[in-house]
Amino acid sequence: MNIDVTVQCTNSDKKKLGEVFGTDIDAEVIASIIARAGAREIMDQAMGIVTPSTIGDMRASRIRALLQEGLEMGQVEDVAAAMYRVPPSVARSMVRSTVARFEVIRDKVMKAVGVVLDAAEPVESEKWEVSLISTPVREWIMAEASVSNCSDSHSAKKGGLRWFPDDTYQHLRRKAGLAERPWA
Repeated sequence: MNIDVTVQCTNSDKKKLGEVFGTDIDAEVIASIIARAGAREIMDQAMGIVTPSTIGDMRASRIRALLQEGLEMGQVEDVAAAMYRVPPSVARSMVRSTVARFEVIRDKVMKAVGVVLDAAEPVESEKWEVSLISTPVREWIMAEASVSNCSDSHSAKKGGLRWFPDDTYQHLRRKAGLAERPWA
């Protein structure tokens, strides 16, 4: 069953959203995600799926709803920091807690891991350049790489990019349930 709900979002509201979230996030897109997430959050509470008893529980529930309603894993930390007006380190902690708490969000992290590994580019001497887009994705990839018997990765010295030797990259793909990808 789909339920359609209309929420009025004025130009003034869009302007305020732009001020809160900055120019990197489209105000209309985030307004739509927030509205759907709010509806999901209330429905989940009404059905007893989520029963927040603290502010932390409520925030985790809201982050879960935002991710379920289409917020990208690479944007969640920035959105949480802006929405709750907390430093990025606190937002990362909030997202980390949400991922640990809700299985449905762990599934979204694994999908994001797959996207990141599929988007990797082959670089010099059988290495893959991988963009670690968000804390949960980076933590999963780095944890899996560290416990493997594979070669160590190295910083690409460009933002969130890391170079993974082919054996490590293929190991990560297998652990994420992806087919191996030949180095080109």
